[in-house]
Amino acid sequence: MLGDSLSSEDPAKNALHNEIEKLRDPSHVKMYALAELQAAVSLSGFKVERYEVFEDERDFDWWMSVINPPAEIVEQIKSRLIRSLPNDGTGLGLRLKGERLWLKRRSVVIAAVKT
Repeated sequence: MLGDSLSSEDPAKNALHNEIEKLRDPSHVKMYALAELQAAVSLSGFKVERYEVFEDERDFDWWMSVINPPAEIVEQIKSRLIRSLPNDGTGLGLRLKGERLWLKRRSVVIAAVKT
């Protein structure tokens, strides 16, 4: 079994999402799209038997509190996210509700067997 968070299949949205993740958490390496994770599993000699994608919505403040970056980084991230709202440039399904910014987190669990 493999469980991970997901990024968009769209390369531009995936790139922006990963740039923002690196700002938020400098130890971040890469958030993968589902197709990339499935390919990595296959290239590692496993066959994907099934997978399930989960989605939940979180507010921006909660998302920042998980890592707790410096205030200037939080503002930089929030500004970039708000600028990406019109075309969902991050693939995070962002929305403003009053003054609060919300985003969707997508995660996957993949079940695979060694081939």
